Amino acid sequence: MVVSQRVPVYIICRLIEMGNAGTGPLLDQWWVDCTVGGSVFVDSVKAQRNADSVAAGAPSRTNAMEYHIYYEDGGHNRLNERYFKQEEAILGAAQPAKAPIPLVPTPELLPPWEV
Repeated sequence: MVVSQRVPVYIICRLIEMGNAGTGPLLDQWWVDCTVGGSVFVDSVKAQRNADSVAAGAPSRTNAMEYHIYYEDGGHNRLNERYFKQEEAILGAAQPAKAPIPLVPTPELLPPWEV
């Protein structure tokens, strides 16, 4: 489980749409800003896209591939949907008002003397 005491300030999610009800080729991919709304917003986008494709007679499946979370301290994290929802439950909603200007992630895996 991912546990963090950081404050998320900006969150984006990469969605992909697969043809043939999820078993076919990649049809589309795009990023959504889910800073406001979080995973609930992403789930609503996925449900709407799936319903629209069924109504159009060409069922496809939209999935969340990865979430990128930017934190108040300048850090960044990339999580799959399951781990993002766990992190979101622990940290709560993003607080975009606390975002540093400019919002540039720092390299977290390098030792401080190499940054």
